[in-house]
Amino acid sequence: MTRYFKKQTGTTFYQYLQKIRLKHAYYDLMHTDMKIIDIALNNGFKNVKSFEKVFQNEYKKHLQIIEKVYN
Repeated sequence: MTRYFKKQTGTTFYQYLQKIRLKHAYYDLMHTDMKIIDIALNNGFKNVKSFEKVFQNEYKKHLQIIEKVYN
């Protein structure tokens, strides 16, 4: 099943799921006044640290900068 998924999508299921979580989290950052910890936990991340790491790797931006600009 996992090989089939990767063959069809070009990515692993976990990577696919991470991207979906990140998209939802990014939306929450831009369009809500939720705290980062709430956004991280509501979108399936174990804690803020893991969310920050994945966010930075994907968007090449620090969460604190995003938070200051948009809040």
